[in-house]
Amino acid sequence: MNAKHLTGIGKTSISALALAAILAAPAVLAQSGDQMNQEQRAPMGQPSSGAMTNEQSSISVDDLDDRKVVNSSDDEIGDIDAIVRNKQDNSLNAVIDVGGFLGMGGKKVVVPLNELQMHGEDKLLAPQSASTQDQLKAMPEYDEDRYTEVSDDMRIGHSEFGGSASGSNMQ
Repeated sequence: MNAKHLTGIGKTSISALALAAILAAPAVLAQSGDQMNQEQRAPMGQPSSGAMTNEQSSISVDDLDDRKVVNSSDDEIGDIDAIVRNKQDNSLNAVIDVGGFLGMGGKKVVVPLNELQMHGEDKLLAPQSASTQDQLKAMPEYDEDRYTEVSDDMRIGHSEFGGSASGSNMQ
């Protein structure tokens, strides 16, 4: 073989390799991007180190239904029956069933959502002004004509609550 022939083969090989590299580059970059995204993600069930997503910083109305309402001593004083919106001022409120037994004989009262605090995994902390069943019963009674129920899939941001009690974890 002569040198001229090798140069032609070398040029063809280099051109073919360059073309292959150009064609493969998007796939390689996409794969390395996926690896980077996976490395940046927190393990399942762990909060990410970055900004909170909407789901991490909010809770669905459906998840709030039937949650226990407790006082600062962790005594159960009621249950969330519904989340409603005041027709007059558009504020979100919790309808709390208090004082009943097996769903009977209780009273449904309305407490502004911004007066409740998330407490642990599955409870809401009642405001200091309603820390007993009797005080909770003294809150305004639920009047369906003044409120509109919100959709169960509506998400409520943590800023709608009055803060978080110790040990809270919004999911």
